[in-house]
Amino acid sequence: AGPIVLEDESRQIGSLVIPQSLFHRISTSPVYVIERPRTERARRLVYEYLLGDESACAHESIEGIRNRLTMSLNAIKRRLGGADHTKFMKAMNAALDEQARSGSIDSHIPWIEDLLARYYDPLYDRHLERIRERIFARGPVEEVAEALKALR
Repeated sequence: AGPIVLEDESRQIGSLVIPQSLFHRISTSPVYVIERPRTERARRLVYEYLLGDESACAHESIEGIRNRLTMSLNAIKRRLGGADHTKFMKAMNAALDEQARSGSIDSHIPWIEDLLARYYDPLYDRHLERIRERIFARGPVEEVAEALKALR
């Protein structure tokens, strides 16, 4: 009997589709934007998408990760543009080679951070501009949490 907080997603998430009635409700609800530093977001994405949970991606081979990330970059190639796509593919492959040598995934953070800056953040910014009248709070997690507490 209080607010329900959901991540702002498109109607289709991978192969799953949010029911239209729920998506409509999400699309007309107040928005609370949690802002985090890009490096922190890149680190989180690297750990989530390269390590995954213990039962799934954590034991995936470097070549399996390479194939998965290549497919993901290829899916956005047109929007990235050829030069940026090539740049990100080289950076990804270099980071995977370093991961294979050292076991560390930290070499992925710079290219993911750059991908956020050059591709994803501009998309998010355009989306937030389109829904700006529905944004009720925006800032660090602590500030947004305080704004959400006021809804109870």
